[in-house]
Formats: sequence, structure tokens, C-alpha cells
Amino acid sequence: MLLANSATEYRNPFGRDGSDQMAEVINGYRIATAVIPDAAQSDEVFLRAVNAQVCVSYLASGLAKLVSYTWRSGEALDLVLQPQQYGQSSLAQMLKRNPKLARILTWLTVVWETAFPLVYIMGPHRARYALSAVRGFHLGVAATMGLPRFFWGFSSSHGAVMYVIDRHARA
Repeated sequence: MLLANSATEYRNPFGRDGSDQMAEVINGYRIATAVIPDAAQSDEVFLRAVNAQVCVSYLASGLAKLVSYTWRSGEALDLVLQPQQYGQSSLAQMLKRNPKLARILTWLTVVWETAFPLVYIMGPHRARYALSAVRGFHLGVAATMGLPRFFWGFSSSHGAVMYVIDRHARA
């Protein structure tokens, strides 16, 4: 998978969405940790690395949006959905017709991404609900913008987050 993603990147000069990079990072971590002879230790290092990557990815994305005037003004989602590439779904059309909802969703994105590290202090039960909400966000983005891999690229990493939260709760 890592080689296929790299070949696609080489052949296609256009930008990819963050889920493509996340999938590539996860595959790279699995390859790197596969050299650890003890399978349990290999899995432990892999899951903790993916967990750290997820947390940093969400937090960095939220902070970058927080310093962006376009995101703070609530206009970012409107702008993202303007190009024909992303704005053709029925959900995108609905958001274009409801700018107030688009502004609310723009700000909710900034808030939850920036607040993602709070998932580690919620406890396992609440963390599962929070991660379900995040998966709902990814599913919504995938459906609205026509990015089916967006859901899988990030949602597949949530198991690593729950692994760390569960391990901490048992300690």
C-alpha cells in the first residue's frame, strides 16, 4: 500500500487530502515497527506511534485553522465548497444555501480539532462517544466533498487512540 500510494503521488502532481497522508504514515509506521522481533512490542510501538500522530494531526490542524482569518470568520467552509471539485454533492449544495449552518460547522471544526487532546482525560466510555462523533465528522466531509477515502484514512487510526486510552485506564 505504501508503494502504491507513493507511485500515485509521483504520477499525479495534484494535491491530495490529509487522509492520503495519514494512510501513508500509518503504513510507514507498520513497516518501521515490523522490524521489532517481539510481535507484542511491535504492536505496542505501532499503536502508540499512530496514536501520537493522530493527536498531533488533529491538534495542529485545529491550531492552524484558529490562526487563519478565513476559519475564524466562519467563511472557510463556504470557500472550500466553491470549486466544482468539492461543491457538487447535495450536502454541499445544502450548505451553500444555508450560510449560517456553514459558519457554525466551520467553527465547530476548529473547536473539536483544537480540543481533540481532551479525549485522553474523558475515560474510555466517553472517549468512544467522542471518537464516534469525530468519525461522523469524517463521514460528513467524505459525503459532502466527495472524498470517500477521507473517512477511512482518519477513522482507521481511532483504534490506536482507544488502545492508549484503555491501557491508561487499566494502569
